[in-house]
Amino acid sequence: MKLKLISRRLQFSKREVLFLSILFYLIAFGLIMVFSASSMLTMQNYGHSNHFLFRQLFFVVIGCIAFYITMNTPYERIKKAAPYILLTTLFLVLLVLVPGVGTSGGGATRWLPLFGFTLQPSEFLKLAVIIFMAASLSKKLPDNLKNFKYGFLPYIFLIAICMRLLLYQKDFGSAMTIAFVGFILLFIAGTRIIYMIYSTIGLIAVSIPLIMLSPYRMSRVMSFLDPWLDFRNKGYQIIQSYVAFQSGGMLGQGLGAGKQKLFYLPAGHTDFIFSVLSEELGLLGSLTVILSFFFLFWNGIKMTRKVTDPFGYLLASGIMVLFAGNVLLNLCVVTGLLPTKGATLPLFSYGGSSFVMHMIAFGIFINIVSGFQKTENLE
Repeated sequence: MKLKLISRRLQFSKREVLFLSILFYLIAFGLIMVFSASSMLTMQNYGHSNHFLFRQLFFVVIGCIAFYITMNTPYERIKKAAPYILLTTLFLVLLVLVPGVGTSGGGATRWLPLFGFTLQPSEFLKLAVIIFMAASLSKKLPDNLKNFKYGFLPYIFLIAICMRLLLYQKDFGSAMTIAFVGFILLFIAGTRIIYMIYSTIGLIAVSIPLIMLSPYRMSRVMSFLDPWLDFRNKGYQIIQSYVAFQSGGMLGQGLGAGKQKLFYLPAGHTDFIFSVLSEELGLLGSLTVILSFFFLFWNGIKMTRKVTDPFGYLLASGIMVLFAGNVLLNLCVVTGLLPTKGATLPLFSYGGSSFVMHMIAFGIFINIVSGFQKTENLE
């Protein structure tokens, strides 16, 4: 029976095969770019050029294992475990804030040490909020969502708590991502638009003083408006990103031949890996990657539309919105359309927490859209 289980699981539709092909193409391309962007840096710091490549390969192995497990776990079990998943990730986020426990970098405290690596709980909190909201909203469809007290207020309260915890970690980007995905889920589920409009106005009203009263955030906004006002400090990173884009031209300098990664562009293998790619592979290479992300998202949305189970539909939709939101956030940051912040490019940038979280999410997504459900009597 186990052989039949494996055989059945591998019988994907053509659209699912296309989706998985693009997914693993991006992962492979990302490994190449992580090596290209980090080789000189690791040669100087570690004496060999493969340090970050080997670590990213380790993350890929862990991510693929997590992908396989979640792909083969009936998602009804995930629905039942939704409150526990959320509480666990919230506990880890709180643990980061404990003095002496969380680790810092770049002026923010967002990580937990873990066997020589670091874990960023905020990445997993994004997915946990989606799972919990999808499970809860699916129980209230359709009429209760029109009620402000039961169908809207509890979720806004949850989003506000998560955002506040992340703001303590100086993770403004993750806080905004959770708000964005949460609001989209509420919209898809059928919450009254007027509730969302008022809440959005309130969120903007709260965000503006949070930015203005924080020198750290305000300096980023000012460098975003005019990077050359502080080109040696706050504006340095985005200016170097501009130089990388300009140097790449149409065809690029050639894979591995970029200059900005040579100690000019900070975080070239993480947040600004797309800038390195643009310099080395040019506009054509950049458009190839952007189109790959777009077709992955587009195919995901097409597959999601066929899901009839309310929980599965909301969860699959939330996963694709989270993926698209993270991609857009990174691309907007590296091109100067948003203030500079720590935002990795999903599946592409170096970083274990983001990669593993997305692989878990895509495993759940394939589980839902494939219509495959493992039952207890298959053993």
